Amino acid sequence: MPWLLMGTGCATPDRADRAPIPSAPAQPVPPAVAGNRSAEAPSASTPTVEAITAHQGDGPQGDEAPAAEGLVKSGFFSLGAAALPEFEGSDQLQVVPMIVSSVQFRNGMSLEVEGITSRLDLLADDFWRTGPIVNLTFGRTDDNVDSAALRALEDVSNALEAGAFVGVSMPLSPSILPDGFFTADLSVRNDVLNAHDGLLATAEAEFAFPLARRLLFSLDFSATYASDNYMDAFFGVSSGDAAASGLATFSPDAGFKDLGGAFVVSYAIGERIGVLTTVGYRRLIGDAADSPIVDVEGSPDQWFVGAGISWQF
Repeated sequence: MPWLLMGTGCATPDRADRAPIPSAPAQPVPPAVAGNRSAEAPSASTPTVEAITAHQGDGPQGDEAPAAEGLVKSGFFSLGAAALPEFEGSDQLQVVPMIVSSVQFRNGMSLEVEGITSRLDLLADDFWRTGPIVNLTFGRTDDNVDSAALRALEDVSNALEAGAFVGVSMPLSPSILPDGFFTADLSVRNDVLNAHDGLLATAEAEFAFPLARRLLFSLDFSATYASDNYMDAFFGVSSGDAAASGLATFSPDAGFKDLGGAFVVSYAIGERIGVLTTVGYRRLIGDAADSPIVDVEGSPDQWFVGAGISWQF
């Protein structure tokens, strides 16, 4: 909303041609970080930037338009701070920088950076979008664990996950939501640093629409499936871990591990500058919620809150 941060778990050029633009530029905003993008970032699913970009136009116009054409057509950058779980399943929050950016290139491709998740849309298409995706998932180590029982468990290092995404984006019918915009993505990514050696698949849907002349609202939903290796790394308790920590042994299976949602409100102060705030929530489900790491020492409720200032270029 896909955030710096949330890692569950989303702009192609000329999107402004496909959705009405508010009479005053609405500044772009994130997702979530996540959606819930977790201390997986908490993939709080963070809201995606796709729909927001569709409402901001093609950058400075008129006398402010650049005289010479370059590689970049338009974009935005947002910097702020966010509070999110220290690791997936944690009941403690940490404060981290929140960075969201979108760059639209003149060749039709676009780059989206949503905190710890980055996507490159390779298609100059008004409907389809696809390309590579990379994501950082925060691990669980002695540095970010307060519980003595959890410190006794085997560490899980930070993971870099790489894969691909495919999705669609379109303006909504005025009869459904005037000036609304819809985006849906499916991404699959795999650990490439041998931290959890697992695979994650995330489905996301986002709705964005202006609430007023300078105010834009975005709502994001997500669900994430995790493989056996991922579930074992973050939620499993081996016999050795049980003996050292006092927690019961637990062997989770592959399956859906979370459902999430997030909203973002963005307000345009001027033509280039705006402010934004976002709140995201992911609920760990299934074996992820039943693990003693979560049920006894942590929490299945994964919250994300962030705010920042955005600049359009």
